Amino acid sequence: MEIKKVHLIYFSPTRTTKQVLHHLASGFSGVEVIPVDITYPHNDFVLDIPAGELAIFGAPVYGGRIARVAVERLKNIRTTGAPAIIAAVYGNREFEDALIELKDLVEAHGFKPLAACTFIGEHSFSEQTALIAPGRPDAEDIKTAKQYGMTIQNHLQKANALSEMVTIEVPGNVPYKKGVGSIPFTPEIDDLICTQCGECLPVCPTGAITLTDSVKIDMDTCIFCCSCKKSCPETAIAITAPPIREKMKFLSHKSMGRKEPQLFLA
Repeated sequence: MEIKKVHLIYFSPTRTTKQVLHHLASGFSGVEVIPVDITYPHNDFVLDIPAGELAIFGAPVYGGRIARVAVERLKNIRTTGAPAIIAAVYGNREFEDALIELKDLVEAHGFKPLAACTFIGEHSFSEQTALIAPGRPDAEDIKTAKQYGMTIQNHLQKANALSEMVTIEVPGNVPYKKGVGSIPFTPEIDDLICTQCGECLPVCPTGAITLTDSVKIDMDTCIFCCSCKKSCPETAIAITAPPIREKMKFLSHKSMGRKEPQLFLA
């Protein structure tokens, strides 16, 4: 089975999931790679993937589930029988039910998941005072992703037709664990430091940030991905809410041991 086009479909506020998918695709040779970024509100569209092309889906893990905004946007990607690879990226704690949720989602929209993987990305809460998987994906992760892409391409080439291939089984529980609900906090803007440059506005995946007389973050639509914090050139955006600071300390301690990518191939 020869694949000529590979669609990289990702929700990636801090760009770690995007990195992982591009490294996976780098293991494929002789293919056209088509990025499909569903991170931002203006990229909300319906896309039909032809049956003879491959889709690689990637999303970050939020509390053991796929980020709820990603779930809603992934519902707009459809097919009538295209093969798929699924990737969940998490901050070195656990991926829990995220991978099986992603598998169920893409299957429900006509895809046949043939391979799956989990990779580690630097946690969105990570900062110098509470490092959580800093620098991941690193050189070893990148090497693993590329080699896995090569393995998957070889696996596909050995089959004469998609019907010969077995759908992947992945770990996780159904029904899924309860996901992360609304968080009654947002990153905090320091108006004394903020220059109102606007760098944080276009990187917000939900359009929660506005700039009039000052920068404001809407609590109801913020998903606390911290892309605004990571993009601020003046370090004017910080995590200050005590419950989140406590969570950061916990995650920093809990995630000190290095976890490795997990690869699943039928």
